[in-house]
Order: sequence, then C-alpha cells, then structure tokens
Amino acid sequence: MKPVSKSAILFSLFISSAAYAQDEVVSKEFSQTLLTIAIVLGILASCYVFVLSIKLDGGVIASTLLLYGAGMLSVVTSLLSVTWLKSSLGSYAGVSHDAFFIIGFFLMVVGSIRIARMIG
Repeated sequence: MKPVSKSAILFSLFISSAAYAQDEVVSKEFSQTLLTIAIVLGILASCYVFVLSIKLDGGVIASTLLLYGAGMLSVVTSLLSVTWLKSSLGSYAGVSHDAFFIIGFFLMVVGSIRIARMIG
C-alpha cells in the first residue's frame, strides 16, 4: 500500500473545509480565519524577502527583492483595510483596499521588469 501524498491530504482538507463552510455562520468565521492566515503569511513572507534583500547587500537582485517585499506588504495592507481596519476607515476602506492592491502589484511588476532587463 502506497503512503498518502501531502498534496492529497491538502486537497482533501480543502474540499472538507469548503463543505464545512456552507453554513452561513460558519462561513463568515471561516472566511475571517482564512483572511487572518493570509495576512499573517503575507507579513511573514514580506519580512523574509526584506531580510534576503538586506543579506544581498545591494545590486539588481537586492533592489528587486525590495520591490517585491514592498509590493507584498502593500497587498497585505489592502487586506488589512477591509478586515481589521474597516471600522476605523469607514467608507474609505474599499478605496484604500483597491489603491494598496494596485500599488502592490505595480511594485511587483516593476521588480519583474528589472529582472527581465538583467536577464536579457
């Protein structure tokens, strides 16, 4: 008998969690939990990318990693504006979400362009 792969376990957890989230009350709590996990992972990933760019000590790759880190942090800020900061931002929550989201992806595209120029 073959051992179960990690991807099969993750897939089954995903399917079971989606079925569990069909209840309206559970769905809202489940959605908030997923957003919180996304925010925490985004902050950790951004910090890791910033640390890597500092370790590289300058150059094209380091500046590109800084752009990627700033872009990811901007996307995380967009998530924060529609979750935890929604009550304090009021009607500006949607606008700040969209603005930070656009800025984040723009920074990551600029980083990708720098890498493309370096390669060829």
